[in-house]
Amino acid sequence: MKPAPYIIIIILLVIIFLQRECNTSNQTLVKTNYIFDTIIDTVVLESNVYIPVPIYHDTGSTLLLYQIVDTAAILHDYFSSYYYCDTIQDDSAAFIVVCDTVSRNRIVSRQPFITLYSRLVTKTKLVVSNPIQSRQLSIGLQLAVAKNAYGLSPTILYKSKKNTSLSFSYDIINKSYSFGVYLPLHFNRR
Repeated sequence: MKPAPYIIIIILLVIIFLQRECNTSNQTLVKTNYIFDTIIDTVVLESNVYIPVPIYHDTGSTLLLYQIVDTAAILHDYFSSYYYCDTIQDDSAAFIVVCDTVSRNRIVSRQPFITLYSRLVTKTKLVVSNPIQSRQLSIGLQLAVAKNAYGLSPTILYKSKKNTSLSFSYDIINKSYSFGVYLPLHFNRR
């Protein structure tokens, strides 16, 4: 049997596949992965730290034991209302003040004043794209083993931009040709 018709058929199939690959539009699908890196930058303001200063308070020493006591002034001080403001936090994140009204040694009302400062957010966008596929041509050697026969064939493998592969090999020992077409399989990742 003459191998000429088979060689012509293989050459025609290679030409058909090469034309199919070459006649496609030059638009390539670029898969782009976006990686976001967020940097939070805070504007630092001076903060006023409230440090309470202890005031000496005499709770009944013997020096004041024999002095004249003004009962009306004590009662006026007891029933009057005092307004105190305490700064809890004053920095670049927030300004918090608590104001209390005190009468009869009790807190009558409490009102918080809260001001939150907005933060300056800087977003960095890093774009990572896959490289554009290119054509590849590879050569190799195949070894075939059967029950009573062996085969050794040099192989040429062509990989197109669409990952379609074509192979052609010639078996030196058995004097035969082989042609192969390989298509990629895509599996969905879950």
